Amino acid sequence: MKVKVSVICKTDFPIYSLEYYINNQKEQLLLGGGGGSGPTGVPNKLALLNLDPSAKDPLKDICVGDKAVMNLCLHPSRELVICGLDAFSKVYKLPSLEETGKVFKTVNDNHNYQKVIKFDLGGDFLFTGGTDGYLKIWKYPDFVLCKKYDFQFEINDMSIQRGGAAVACTCKDGSLRVAKLKPAESCEPLVLTFYNKNEKFSILSCSYYGALLYAVASNFRTGFFVLVYDAAGYRMLFQRCLGSELPIKLCLSPCGNYMALGTTEGEVLIIDNKNLKKVAKSKAHSWFVSSLAWNEDSTTVFSGGGDSAVCKTKLLHCSLDCHKFILLLSLIVTALAVWLQFFRNFFFKYE
Repeated sequence: MKVKVSVICKTDFPIYSLEYYINNQKEQLLLGGGGGSGPTGVPNKLALLNLDPSAKDPLKDICVGDKAVMNLCLHPSRELVICGLDAFSKVYKLPSLEETGKVFKTVNDNHNYQKVIKFDLGGDFLFTGGTDGYLKIWKYPDFVLCKKYDFQFEINDMSIQRGGAAVACTCKDGSLRVAKLKPAESCEPLVLTFYNKNEKFSILSCSYYGALLYAVASNFRTGFFVLVYDAAGYRMLFQRCLGSELPIKLCLSPCGNYMALGTTEGEVLIIDNKNLKKVAKSKAHSWFVSSLAWNEDSTTVFSGGGDSAVCKTKLLHCSLDCHKFILLLSLIVTALAVWLQFFRNFFFKYE
């Protein structure tokens, strides 16, 4: 498979979080990042990027204070975005980027900070994880803490199973930890680890799709594996080593056919989920890829990176599916038959 890579824009801050957003049928990207609280001179911003090429001023941004936007999530039905600013989360309106005045603390003390935040599918509950090792579930919009799980290690990534049956998190110790919310909330979290040839690999990122849980694992030296688990019993179904790159982010396409991986070297990899084969690789960024998002029709991956760039990787499908191939073949046969008939009539006319 071929891909076409292009830089959409360069910002004045490193990008740590990115979300695909549609407003009035217009494709946009939400961007978050910044230089942090130190004397870097780099602003901390939340930005909205209009993907319409005819837009005169495609980038709209606001400064959010002395904390960088390290993570963000869109509400699934309301025009709101919640941004993680170290130990706190702040709510902004969309598309105006105005503050709502709602701020709440998600970690145990100011020495820890939030690393990931996500809504459930209905938008009734908010899930957060941070360096304090706690997965916390909040009732929205009251931001009342409903449940928390002690995963003991810093939480790096999170995925919520459709229907809210379970939450999977990757942790700093290299494990994948699963909290089963339905039907028995009181169960201890399930701890999954991955070894290859007696060597432990760190599971870095994960995502549910239907009855499967996908994950990517690396030992940071010899290569990485894509792992596929049964999302009911969490039995390993498939594992495959796909190269020597160092992927740190995983994002599944809405159709479920593809997986995008972002690496520490700025590459975007495309994996075919049907056979777990790497079908495309592109150098999208000059530094690490921090975040990935697909568009609605699963044809384009957007990426943000530490190089302050927003890039677009468009999939160029070279192969035809079965129905299109049959249609094309029938048209060719019909055209050939018409040409032969014409040739025969012409030949016998002058015979």
